[in-house]
Amino acid sequence: MIAKPRIVGAWAAMALVAALSAAIWVSDPVRAAEPQGAPQARAPQGPPPTGTATLTIQVVAADTGAPVRGARLAVFGTPIPAPPRPQGAPGPPVGMATGVGPARDAGPAAPRVPLEGKTDQAGAAVFTALPAGLYVINVAPPAAFVRGQPPPSVRVNEGASAKAVVQLDRGGVITGRVFDEDGEAVTGARITVYRQTNAGGVTRGSSAGSSEATNDLGQFRVWGLPAGDYLVSALFSDYSMMAGEPGVREGMLPTFYPGVVAYDSARALAVKSGQETGGADFQLVHGRLGAVSGRATDSSGNPLSTAGGMSGSVSLSPRSQNPGFSGRGAALLSDGSFTIQGVPPGEYYLSAMKMRPDLPNSQREGAYVLVSVNGDEVTANIQTNLGATIAGRVVVEGIAPAGQPGAPGSESQPTPVTVTLLPSTLGGSSAMAFSNSASAMARPDGTFGLAGVRGPVQVGAQVGRAAIKSVTRGGRDISGQPLELLGTERIEDITIVMTYDTGGIDGAVADPNGEAVAGATVVVFPDDPARWAVGSPFVRQSRSAAASAAATGQAVPGGAASAPLDPGAFSVTMLPAGRYALVAFPAGTTVLRPDRESLERWRASATVVTVNAGQTSAVKLTPIK
Repeated sequence: MIAKPRIVGAWAAMALVAALSAAIWVSDPVRAAEPQGAPQARAPQGPPPTGTATLTIQVVAADTGAPVRGARLAVFGTPIPAPPRPQGAPGPPVGMATGVGPARDAGPAAPRVPLEGKTDQAGAAVFTALPAGLYVINVAPPAAFVRGQPPPSVRVNEGASAKAVVQLDRGGVITGRVFDEDGEAVTGARITVYRQTNAGGVTRGSSAGSSEATNDLGQFRVWGLPAGDYLVSALFSDYSMMAGEPGVREGMLPTFYPGVVAYDSARALAVKSGQETGGADFQLVHGRLGAVSGRATDSSGNPLSTAGGMSGSVSLSPRSQNPGFSGRGAALLSDGSFTIQGVPPGEYYLSAMKMRPDLPNSQREGAYVLVSVNGDEVTANIQTNLGATIAGRVVVEGIAPAGQPGAPGSESQPTPVTVTLLPSTLGGSSAMAFSNSASAMARPDGTFGLAGVRGPVQVGAQVGRAAIKSVTRGGRDISGQPLELLGTERIEDITIVMTYDTGGIDGAVADPNGEAVAGATVVVFPDDPARWAVGSPFVRQSRSAAASAAATGQAVPGGAASAPLDPGAFSVTMLPAGRYALVAFPAGTTVLRPDRESLERWRASATVVTVNAGQTSAVKLTPIK
């Protein structure tokens, strides 16, 4: 079956991308009103670009190669300008782009080509009359399948036929049973599964699916899961109040498999593509949910409230990640008292804020304290403050390159350095709920001052194409390490050294067979372990030329957007001189804020290169597992 492309408007294209990104297709009243049979093209918002190329997309099961029928497709193409004409050949008509430099007297660039379709009984969809270009393919898998690799792309030449094969993984399943302390089935418990991923050496859980509720036998079944490691949790909200303790409840607590309350004690279940992981049976823990109560006041001792246009708030967030309890706010009474009920055992940050929309950060008060809850009612009073102050100086080494303000021969003055304090997650905690940011321009003599900050923050700076060389406090290197500020500190000995004397790395990622790997994640880190702190400015990431960069017409390493794209190319710039280790991961791998343990483990497989100021080093990498 040959399917004519359906050209949709820009609004429909964006909606389609959103739907595909979530792998969920919503009902479309326009499509629903269409008659059965061959779909009718919708009226485009402008004249769609056409050509003589053909693109065939084949969707197959990754394990067997069998065709996948009914897969919904969204394809987006970026037309490629015509190649330069041979010397002596007649010039193009006025208004036609030549592909050599900017087109003079040219009209608007050709719009992107949005297409949609659906695979037939053979798992294929054919799009015809396409202009030459680079086409990005998105697939919304039908039931029982899940997306694996990032969206592929294919280059289609004028008058030619191209084919792309997209592989879909089969979804996995987790089944089990939930029961109480007497072994009786728990009916109506909400089951949620969390996929475990490594983010900067910290194992995180993100919600990946849920069943409606356990049935009359206490059974559950969660399906459509990509292969990976998962945690399973059950929540049964049927608590009775303990007499004499208004903030404490007793009943079955939110519980993780294999029957534990603490997220860190939960056991992961390995899910394989197309297979069922059964036997996830566990007992809900019977116990008490605690409470946190107290009184919140401002720096003057007045109760936090909303009087006088001020806005006061109190909230509780887990110190370490706990997908079963992401945080909770509290209602403030007129005297500043509050109670937060239903708190599972664990350690938490209690934070308070006092602000007014028209006040700058330096006048917005806040505070946080650490509390521990274990089935009891904890009293924790909290008083806000105006935040910590941080001062120091910035030293800029080297000369700004040509074309930048302050470069030799430039008529413009050097750009002032911007010093920033940015919230830090401290390796996965919820501290960003109360941490705040601040920024300021350094003075002409290089000194700076920042006020009104609290929580875990990291010190950074930016000016032109200079890179941070070091950050010290009292002579001690704290580059990339967070400062945890209660809000009462007065720090005056920060020194930030920046340099224009930087180099770079250009490289390519290929598999063991020499085939370029698009979308590979590349981690670059110093060969010196002393600079391996989480969030270090010397630990960088790049990605081998992703299809999205080419499809949107962005510049890519090695040439202009219209140049042929090496799918395995990557580039890292603005690196201070030194020795760096590089490691690449397969396409689709996410690595966030690597920690020391991760870098130490990767170091054995890394490729080490030396970066010199003013030079670009070349390297070739093969992904590791």
